[in-house]
Amino acid sequence: MPAGYATFCRRISEYQDSTGVVLKQIYTPGEYCFVDYAGLTAPIWNNPGTEVLSKAQIFVGALGFSGLIFCEATPSQEIKHFIASHVRAFEFYGGVPLLIVPDNLKSGIKNSNWYEPELTKAYQELTEHYEATVLPARVRKPRDEGKVEHAVLEIERWVLAPLRNNKFTSVAALNEAMRPLVTALNNRQMRDYGASRQELFERVESSALKPLTANRYEFIVSFRPVTVNLEKIWT
Repeated sequence: MPAGYATFCRRISEYQDSTGVVLKQIYTPGEYCFVDYAGLTAPIWNNPGTEVLSKAQIFVGALGFSGLIFCEATPSQEIKHFIASHVRAFEFYGGVPLLIVPDNLKSGIKNSNWYEPELTKAYQELTEHYEATVLPARVRKPRDEGKVEHAVLEIERWVLAPLRNNKFTSVAALNEAMRPLVTALNNRQMRDYGASRQELFERVESSALKPLTANRYEFIVSFRPVTVNLEKIWT
């Protein structure tokens, strides 16, 4: 083998190892919604503003095609708040996507098997109610949820950062302050698309989502098997 060709092959191999192979993902309107929590939290203060009582979690959702962002603060990442955020996200979008792609949060995912994921009981109930399918992101595969990872960064930059010096005494007050900033972010022109997320959503993706169900999903606090006392039935 000529020395020049061998050197060429070695350098190509080194280049591939250093960059990795990237396939641009194309999303069909109405198909995907990616959900995750931001790494940053927001402090909730006592009324005098002298003590932090808790740290609100920031739930973020992003549609695959338009990238339209839903964002809200919740008291925790517990299952009841995780589920409620999904319900409000669907209502914000005015419809339901075919696929929901969450990170591997314990609130929703028991087993993140790519082909047969095992969901928590409440999350399973939610997806059946809205006739959606959950496809969890693979462990340590950030590109599986690149859309929401980017949305989280945008939320941290354009929503959380401007509010960092404010002292909110409730999650409701924090959400009230966040709402116009999220709206402004969704209306911000995206250089690569020549349109905003809101424009892409209204023009194309809104009509591609499945309609909301007639009844809103209600979270069940707990599931417990019940047995019948046969002795009481016959006496």
